[in-house]
Amino acid sequence: MKTSICILALILPALLFGQKSRNINKYSIGLEVEIGHSFPNFSAGQTNWKASFYPTGGLNVLFVNRINKTWISELGFGITAYALSNRGPQDHYVLDFASPTVSTGISYNFRYQKNKEHFIRLTSGFQTGYQGNFVDVYETYSVSVEGKHKLYPFIRPEIGIRKYFKQKMKGARYKTCYEFGTFFRYNLNPLGIATIRDDDVEVRLEPRGNIMGAYFKVLFPAGKKRLRIKQEQTKELSPVIYNPRFFK
Repeated sequence: MKTSICILALILPALLFGQKSRNINKYSIGLEVEIGHSFPNFSAGQTNWKASFYPTGGLNVLFVNRINKTWISELGFGITAYALSNRGPQDHYVLDFASPTVSTGISYNFRYQKNKEHFIRLTSGFQTGYQGNFVDVYETYSVSVEGKHKLYPFIRPEIGIRKYFKQKMKGARYKTCYEFGTFFRYNLNPLGIATIRDDDVEVRLEPRGNIMGAYFKVLFPAGKKRLRIKQEQTKELSPVIYNPRFFK
C-alpha cells in the first residue's frame, strides 16, 4: 500500500504538468493592415510601356470567433487599394483604384504553445468593382480605361503566427494578441482593360489584380465568454546514468 502511494505521488505532478491549460477569450475585434505587390499583364510584343511598381494596400476591421482550440472563423470589412505604375517613353502613368472589401475566413491552428500558435487560413470575399469607361488625355499619349465587373471575388490562402502579449491591458479579462503572416490573393475577375495610345502605337494592359503580400493584425478580446485550451508541453527526457564499470 505504501509503495502504491509513493508511486502515485511521483507520477501525479507529471500528469498535472502534461495537462496544463489556460483560459482565452472566445470573441475578438481586430484591426488588420496589409501590404503587397500586384502583377502586370501587357500585350505581348511591345516595348514602349513597361510595368514600374505595382504596390497594393488594405485596411480591415475584423470580427473573430474562436470555435475551439483548432478552428477560428472571422468576418472582415475594409478597403483595398491599387497603385499600378507604368513607365512609358516620356512619362509614368498610374492606374489607381480603391474600393470596399468584404471577406470571411476559417483558420486551422496547430503547434499551440505558451503564448504562441501557428496556423493556416483560407479567406474568400469580394471587392467592389468598376463598370464604366473614361479617357485620360496627355500631350503625347492617351489612356482609355474600361471596367466590366461590379464585383471582384477572390480567394486568399494565408499562413502565419499568432502571439499573445505578456501583460493584459488595463481592465481587460484576457490578453490581447497579434498576428503576422503572408498571403496570396487570387482574383476571379480581372480589374479591367487599359488601352494606351502613343504615337500610333496601341498598348493593351489587362491586370488581374492578384496580390502577393504580408499582413499584421491586432486582436482585442471582446465579451465575457471564454475557452479552456490545453497547451502542448515539451517533455524533457530523463538523464541517462551510465555505469562506469561498463566501459572497463
